[in-house]
Amino acid sequence: MSYAQRINLAMMASGLLVLAWYAHQILPLLSTTALDDIAFARPMMVAIGIGIVLSIVSAILVSVGSAIWTGVREGEAAVSDEMSEEDERDKQISRLGDAVGGNVLSVAVIAALVTIWFEHPLFATAHILFLGAWASAIAGAVVKQIAYMRGV
Repeated sequence: MSYAQRINLAMMASGLLVLAWYAHQILPLLSTTALDDIAFARPMMVAIGIGIVLSIVSAILVSVGSAIWTGVREGEAAVSDEMSEEDERDKQISRLGDAVGGNVLSVAVIAALVTIWFEHPLFATAHILFLGAWASAIAGAVVKQIAYMRGV
């Protein structure tokens, strides 16, 4: 597994963990509270903050862990080669995942605009944008993982 693939996997796991935490905060309220009365802003901001911190921490842990593992397995000289090595395949896979993620986000933005035009509750618009951004990141990461496994 390449360094870029490990980083991608860590980012995908981080995104899914944060999304699960947010769902755990909000979903129980949907059955008992009107949409206009759900206080979603604070949990949403916390989820965004946690997502940023978790992404940074997981990238650092993967980098350090990869360096240690490569150093033990192949020697100290191989560490800098693996960490800085990004070949054409990595670039192509990254572009593919980013394109898919961008398309998912575009659909979410259009859907959010529709909710604004038809004056739906702020809850709907905010969640379409929020979930669209997370879905975009996760979809891009999944496409990258599939491309790595299939050998694009």
